[in-house]
Formats: sequence, structure tokens, C-alpha cells
Amino acid sequence: DMGHYWCRYGNTDTMRLHFVLQFQQLEENRHATQLELKDSVVKLDGEAIVSLKNIPFAANNDAYQKMSARIEKLNEKVTRYREKVKKDPNDLDYRQDLIEALKELDEVSKELEQHETFLFNIAKTFAQQAGKACTERMRRAQELFEQGKAAEANGILDAEDLNRDIAANLRRWEQDKARVEEDRKTLLLNIDELLLKTQTAMADTSLTIPLRFRQTCDAYNKAIDLQRKLDVDKADLAETLFDYAYLLHEFKHYKEVGVLYTEALTIRRQLAESNPDAYLSYVAMTLNNLANLHRKTNRYDEAEKEYSEALTIRRQLAESNPDAYLSDVAMTLNNLGILHRKTNRYGEAEKEYTEALTIYRQLAESNPDVYLSDVAMTLNNLELLHGKTIPPKYDYAEIFSEGFASVRLNGKWGYIDKTGKEIIPLKYDDADWFHEGFASVKLNEKKGFIDKTGKEIIPMKYDDAGCFSEGLARVKLNEKWGFTDQTGKEIIPLQYDFAYGFSEGLARVTLNQKCGFIDKTGKEIIPLKYDDADTFSEGLAPVKLNEKWGFIDKTSKEIIPLKYDAGCHFSGGRAYVKLNGEWFYIDKLGNKIT
Repeated sequence: DMGHYWCRYGNTDTMRLHFVLQFQQLEENRHATQLELKDSVVKLDGEAIVSLKNIPFAANNDAYQKMSARIEKLNEKVTRYREKVKKDPNDLDYRQDLIEALKELDEVSKELEQHETFLFNIAKTFAQQAGKACTERMRRAQELFEQGKAAEANGILDAEDLNRDIAANLRRWEQDKARVEEDRKTLLLNIDELLLKTQTAMADTSLTIPLRFRQTCDAYNKAIDLQRKLDVDKADLAETLFDYAYLLHEFKHYKEVGVLYTEALTIRRQLAESNPDAYLSYVAMTLNNLANLHRKTNRYDEAEKEYSEALTIRRQLAESNPDAYLSDVAMTLNNLGILHRKTNRYGEAEKEYTEALTIYRQLAESNPDVYLSDVAMTLNNLELLHGKTIPPKYDYAEIFSEGFASVRLNGKWGYIDKTGKEIIPLKYDDADWFHEGFASVKLNEKKGFIDKTGKEIIPMKYDDAGCFSEGLARVKLNEKWGFTDQTGKEIIPLQYDFAYGFSEGLARVTLNQKCGFIDKTGKEIIPLKYDDADTFSEGLAPVKLNEKWGFIDKTSKEIIPLKYDAGCHFSGGRAYVKLNGEWFYIDKLGNKIT
């Protein structure tokens, strides 16, 4: 029986996730947005969308519930043992109990993170199939999955049943030419089921990891075999080959990975010859992953050629669409830097890391939530190159700012100096960079500010907070933003829907979906009339009105007409703008720079 997927939502978070997944599927260029799962939260371009714990496919999942309960109990156990160690630091039994509890907590946390990824991938697979024909088996599998029954969903996609149906459909297809097209469509649906099986098998915690892996590999092999026999769209075959290679790489089955990536690369090169706009990015992505494999297996010459070709393609793509591809350029530069460091070509590695760092810092200016971690990673790579690393100890570490770096261990944050010494204890739920001598920290769901001695300067009472800029920091309480000074005095009332930090004496604020600028007394200098805006830089700020961007000065005078489709702030006397699909630089008079 055939049917179609339908929409029904148990709560608003489920609806929100569905809409975001559908939105990404509809985008012509998937690079335009970054959808990721991080710390149990689904994020779009760094912005939190939903927590998995509120989505039934996770919240009602037996394995998810058990792992979450174990983590909660282990956290209680760790807290209890820490208190015992604190009271009696010389008791070695307590210390050993604490070490074992921390180790178990880390293992279960990683297990939960992996399980969340499997569940999220299944949700994305269903989103890709939305609106398409499906079998009753797939409809039932989706129904079970959305109820939190991932193992039962995997059971519905029983390998023996699938293989039996596929064999019968193949026989009919080969024997009855009159039914070729109808049976071909059915077999194409079988391929969709097999590809869904690759996701549900990995999320089925009722099975051992080796058995999950084996089921997934069997489903991939059968899907690829069918795709070849049915002569499906080459782009779809290449995608399946690529995804299978990626899985095998993750499980360190290197022997088969190179064959799969190479076939996917051959197909994508052929597709790119006739349609470079659609497929060149996929050629570069496959080259990059193939190079990762060759670097891992010490085939350095091959890896260098593949990275270099991928970099050339991505530079070319970034020239016409920097928003989509500049991050890929930086990633490939980082990979080349790692390769050259490993092969003792330190000068080349330093140049590549440095260029990657410049790009990531540029991207982090407009989207810090997405790219600051890449800035930190590249800085760490440079420090590794220069031999100035702090021995690995923490679960995560930010970059140094004003001599301090925030670090996380077992879910708690604190600060170290450049020697690795813990200056401020790891006791916070979150910790930001130091800026102008202060850092915002989070404890018990509230944020405040500390100085470099760890002293609490501004109480933990805000829902959110940004760093200090030009003497003031933006703070949020009860959904409204305002500004506080370094004594904790709220200089500008908390009345705006959003606020950015001060730059060149002015801060961008938003109220009722309109943007403008205020000064440090809270006086409205530029009326809140724009649809969007960026911060002032070199005396000018990009603003948007009626879908068009231009630039104003600090008196609100329109210096460069609002005629562009997109615009970035000025740096070095030039700004990057988009007009009629073309990106280019302009000077402060609006003249195109060639």
C-alpha cells in the first residue's frame, strides 16, 4: 500500500523542528544555513531552536530516558563523592570512587550524545521524504519513531521482509515488462526504505554496536546495488556512496572507504562538467574527505593533491558566494595545515593556519555562535605548531582573551592562564570571554559578571548577557534588553527586544521588529525605523529597509543609497555588498572597487 507522509504535532517544539527541517530541505543551497545538534539542542546558524528532551521521538525513547536517568544519578553521585573528598581529602577510597564515577559519567554522556545524533538523523531522513510516496512499512516506522520507539521502528524495517519483497519486486520487474515502470517505482521506494534502515539501525539501542553497524552496512550495500540496477539519478547514487564511505570512515573500516569515495568523486566530476553551479561544491567536499582518508593512512602525497584541488574549487566558489563557501575555504586550509605540520613543512602550515584564522575571525564577527569554536580550534592548531600548547586536560577550551581562557570539565566552567594554571575555579554552568577586565558567567540559569580574581562584580540575576564594550554590557531580563555599567548600575533601562554591544559610541537596538541606534545615555540617535542593521564601523553602518541595504552615518544621513540585496560593515575603507546576484566591494562613496 502507498501513502503520503502527513503532519501532526504533539507540541509546539515538535512543530518548530518540523518546520525548520522542511525549510532546510526547500533551500536550493544547503550551505546557506547550518543546522546542527549540540548539547542536546537543535541549532540553526547558532540559534537554539528546540531541545531534544521536548521532542517525543527522544523524550519518549526508552534508551534516551534510561541514559538521561543514569546521567542524573551519576551527577548526584559525583556531587556526593566530591563533598566527601572535600571533607576528607586524605581518604583514598573516596578519591577512587570519585574518579570511577566521573569516568562512568563521561562514558554515558558520550553514549547519550551518539544516540541523540542517531535519532536526529532519522528525523532528518523523514523530513527528506516528506511529501513523497511511501510504503506502509515506512509510514508505520515513522509513526513508531515519533512515539519514541526507535527500536520498534527498526524492527518494522526487518531485513528479511525487505529482502523478500525486493526479490519479488525484482522478479516481477524482470519477468513482466508491461509492469516495468510500476515495479521500478516500487523498487525505488524500497531504496528509500533501505536508506531509512541505515539510520534506524544505528539508533536501535536494543542491538549491540557491532550488530547495528552490520545491519547498516547491509542496508547500504543493498541500496547501492539496487540504485545501480535501476540506473537511478547519478547524483543520488553518489550521495549514497558518500554517506556509506563516511560511516565506514567513522568506524575505521578504511579499506572500503577509498573505493566508495573515489566512485562518488568520479560521478560528481561528471555531473559538474555539465552543471558546475550545482555540483562543484560536492566535488570539493568529496576531495576533502578522500584527502582526510589518505592523510589518516599516511598517503600524504595523494592527500596534498586532493586538499589542494578542493581548496582551488572552494576559493572559486567563495568569490561569487562568500557567505556559503568561505567557511569551507578555511576548513580546507586548516586540513592542509595539519598535513604540512605532520610532514614537517612548518612554514606552509603556518601560512595556511593564519589565513584560516583570518577567515574564521571575519565570519565570527557576524555569527560568533557558529564560528568562535573554529577560531579557537585554529588558534590551538597554531599553538601546536609553535610548541606552546597546554597539555590536554579539559573537555573543551575557548581561546585566550586578556590572558585568560575559559575551560570546561565535567560540565563546569572556569578559567586558566597561559601556563595552564586554574585561576578561577571550575564551578560555573557557562563562562564567556574576558573583555575590558570582566567576563559574564552563568550559574543556576542566571548570568552575572566576575573580574579576573573571580570576584562577583554584578550579581547572577540576568537571563542573558553580552561582554563589556566601551564600558557597558548588554543584559537581558524577562525578555527585555538594556545596558549595565561595570558597577552593576543599569544605565539604560531593559526595554528593548534585542540589543548589540556598543561600537563607536552607538549601539544597535530592536523594538517591535524595527532597528535603530542609541548612545550611552540611552538617547535614540537614529530612529528605530529599519528592518535590520549592523554595527557602526569606520563611521558608517549598513541598514536595511524594504528588502534593500545601504549605509548611513551617525547623524542618520543616508550616505550610500539603500539599493543592495545584502551588505556587510566597512573594514579597511571598503564594504562587501551584493547586487543582482553579484558580490563585490564598494568604497565609502558607493563606488565599485575593481
